[in-house]
Amino acid sequence: MKLWLSVIFLITVCSGCVTVGDINDGMQRIDRIWQAEYQKTEDEFRCRVVDCEYSIIFKNVRATLLEMGFTIDGEEFKKGIISVSANGPCPLTKEEWERVADYEQPRVKEMGGWYFDMHGDPKTYVISADIIMVPLRGKAVIRLDYSLSNPKYERMGITPAKHAPPLAVQLASVRFWNILDKKLKFEDLPKLRRRTKSEMSEA
Repeated sequence: MKLWLSVIFLITVCSGCVTVGDINDGMQRIDRIWQAEYQKTEDEFRCRVVDCEYSIIFKNVRATLLEMGFTIDGEEFKKGIISVSANGPCPLTKEEWERVADYEQPRVKEMGGWYFDMHGDPKTYVISADIIMVPLRGKAVIRLDYSLSNPKYERMGITPAKHAPPLAVQLASVRFWNILDKKLKFEDLPKLRRRTKSEMSEA
């Protein structure tokens, strides 16, 4: 989903002598760290292969996204992409959101500055995801790409981080794969699996 996923965090700016420039600089430092982790864990959390007909995969991926609470913003069967969005904390639960906030809080303050706080109302964030499906001879590779936006902060001139916290991406991705696996099992289809080295080069 650009886990989805994203996903999924909120930074609340505390009061103090801090400029918008300071905030944006901190946001970018945080975003670069999260982006690096996001890229390192692509194969582990955000990519899977299904050994079955592409049309069946597309149908079940779409149903999975709706079950998770996403709104479908666009879909192109021939291009193999479904674009979705949701207000936070979706696709996480409130408890998962708090778990992410508790885990990331020390790192956020260290990377961004003392005025960053992960605990706040997640509904101000919009979590967007593109689910990309690449057909490969009787199977398809599925990749989740997540991204974040925050219209409230953007109106204030603040540029929020575009990448979700790594733990949020992991939790959202695991939920997506678990739901999709159940749907595939219901239709007596093969389980999801990790990509092989050759499939990594193809998709």
